[in-house]
Amino acid sequence: MSRFDKHILVPFGEMVPLPEFARNFINRVLLGGATDFSTASGFSDYELGGKSVRSAVCYEATRAELYEGSPKYVVAISNNGWFVPSYEPYLQRLIIRYYASLHGTLIYHAVNGSASEIIAPKKIWINRLKDHLK
Repeated sequence: MSRFDKHILVPFGEMVPLPEFARNFINRVLLGGATDFSTASGFSDYELGGKSVRSAVCYEATRAELYEGSPKYVVAISNNGWFVPSYEPYLQRLIIRYYASLHGTLIYHAVNGSASEIIAPKKIWINRLKDHLK
């Protein structure tokens, strides 16, 4: 059994992205002494069936940093049930599809509150990017 911690926290949900004096004040006064969550030093990669897989939790799957090094496979889980009905699941899916195509990454995205799916990169985007980089 392994444990994978988040590397990128949700701003104002899991951490306050302000200078330390403001963050400490907000956590102490407005949030009853709560503290920001701690983060992993990097993204979690593991082997599954002989293939390297990168793990992502919700917000992380929409961040460019996750796709550095163009991982071949990503398994992402999202808890966006509190956003339904809203545009958030559609926006999240659109951003993940963009990064999948940009980096040639196959993403297994398990979601509660909206549709889970396997997101495959669009080959036409990959070919256009390759042509642009030549």
